[in-house]
Amino acid sequence: MEAALVLSAALLHHHPARVINMPPVIYVPRKLPGIIRCPVDANPPVTSVKWEKDGYPLRVEKYPGWSLLPDGSIRVAEATEDSLGTYTCVPYNALGTMGMSPPATLVLKDPPYFNVRPGGEYRQEAGRELVIPCAASGDPDIPSITWRKVGKPSRSKHNILPSGSLQFLSLSKEDHGEWECVATNVVTSITASTRILVIGTNHLHSALTLLSLRALSPTLNSGRLICVSMVFD
Repeated sequence: MEAALVLSAALLHHHPARVINMPPVIYVPRKLPGIIRCPVDANPPVTSVKWEKDGYPLRVEKYPGWSLLPDGSIRVAEATEDSLGTYTCVPYNALGTMGMSPPATLVLKDPPYFNVRPGGEYRQEAGRELVIPCAASGDPDIPSITWRKVGKPSRSKHNILPSGSLQFLSLSKEDHGEWECVATNVVTSITASTRILVIGTNHLHSALTLLSLRALSPTLNSGRLICVSMVFD
């Protein structure tokens, strides 16, 4: 009896495929790869999606560089004027469909671009200030700038200045590693990478240590200055 109730409850949650929250406008980056999505809720999972463009059945294979993804989305290899139009989709699963999506108009937008890129590498002593420049533009929208540390996130305090630059008021060993400046607008994000090498300032956290050693020799008694350069891992 209990197993039957569980099965009955599971069946109640099954429903035909349906479109949820189809946006009225689909933004795609101009002359870059883009995705035209059909946001679907389906249980059991969606099995196919049929598309229309400007009221006519869309044959994806007729467009060079276009392909239909497993989830029913359309991948556009390079968005051009041919992509413009009004799109609708109808998703299906084993129980059928709940109908067509609202129409969505495709709009081409220029991706953001960097007008100031960070340098490839920055070396600075721990405890000192470091500012890494980054700025991006777009037309007509000004992209937002964020920064992220690749791999293990940094727990130290850092700021993003209004210009988009990354500021460390007091650099720490947590900041050592690769960082990315990310510029984002409504269509896509672009990244520029840099690397921070933190140089220590004391014997506990040294990244640059000067060792003065006396090198004795049977034929020569002179001093040598050996520079040992290390950075935090």
